[in-house]
Amino acid sequence: MMTASWVLEKQDQDKLRLCQFLTSQVADFVTIRHLLAEMGWTRYRFGQALAGLEQDLKKLWPEQPPAFALDASRRGVQVDHRVLLDVKRLTHEYRQQSIIWALLGEIFAETFVSYEVFAETHHTTVPIARTGNDETSHSNAVRYLVLTAG
Repeated sequence: MMTASWVLEKQDQDKLRLCQFLTSQVADFVTIRHLLAEMGWTRYRFGQALAGLEQDLKKLWPEQPPAFALDASRRGVQVDHRVLLDVKRLTHEYRQQSIIWALLGEIFAETFVSYEVFAETHHTTVPIARTGNDETSHSNAVRYLVLTAG
C-alpha cells in the first residue's frame, strides 16, 4: 500500500487496497473467503469497495473491459490480467478528491485563511475541514505541523 494513504478518504483507501490486492494475485480467480481473510474485512466492506472500484475504473477507462468481476455462483472475483490498470493514476484521482490533501496543499502553499473559507472553496463543511486537520495532526508524516485559524 502506498506510504501516504492516510491522506485518502477511508472508502478510497479500501478501493485502492482492493485493487492492489487483486492485481497482485497470480491466479485468475480469488475466493471471497480468501480475500476476506487476507484483508481482514467484512463481506459488506468488501462489497462496497468492489462496487466503488468497478465504478471508478469504468469512469477512468470507459473503453476498457472490466478488470474484476464478481462471480456470485463461484463465490469469488474473476481477475482479468489482460487488462492493464494504472494504479498510480487511480491513486492520483483519489488523492485529488481528498479533503486532507487539499488542506495540506493550502497549508504548504500558505493560502489557508480559515476553515470557513476552505469549506466554501472545497464544497464541504467546516466540521469536515476541521476533521481533516485533526487527521493531518495525528499523522507521523506531519507530526510538527500546527494549524491555527486566523
